[in-house]
Amino acid sequence: MIISIEGVDGAGKSTLANKLSEAIGYPILDMNVDMIKPQSYSSGDMKCSAPNFDRDSWKVAAVTIEALHLAGANAILDRTTLSCWAYQQRRDSNLAYLEQIIKHVRPVIVVLDTDIKTCLKRDKDLRSIGWGFEELTFQKHRMLASAECFSNSGVPVITIHQSKSSSIAICESVVKQMKEMKLL
Repeated sequence: MIISIEGVDGAGKSTLANKLSEAIGYPILDMNVDMIKPQSYSSGDMKCSAPNFDRDSWKVAAVTIEALHLAGANAILDRTTLSCWAYQQRRDSNLAYLEQIIKHVRPVIVVLDTDIKTCLKRDKDLRSIGWGFEELTFQKHRMLASAECFSNSGVPVITIHQSKSSSIAICESVVKQMKEMKLL
């Protein structure tokens, strides 16, 4: 099973991914670390480097989800499906392949609907790149709308409307809902 943790920057995706990994034993594929930083390795006398992927690319997301599915892998993805959809849609409206993969593979999509002010407090880098309340609000609504569309087409979606809950309580809620949906 593939679980994709979604939400805007600062929503708590990595924290939830870590807690969920501890709870159910699935490895985490962190799209920030595992996909965008080139990895150097040696092959005989040659120095090689794995490619530097754009983790926000919907094409990379689609291929990643499809490859994991074909391999029968269990994995937790730290931002992939809806994030790519929300952040890339303005630049590339041809997202049909990603939509097709999501509807076919049916990863469990967990959306963290976190208060934007909280996100801005958690992620100090947002302001330095020019992102503010309006930009994050726009992306959040795009993600929530996408989640609803996928849910209506049979993709399992769990939306967590965060309040002051602890990361442990949020993880327990996700696991409980996945069990109720007979996914675990």
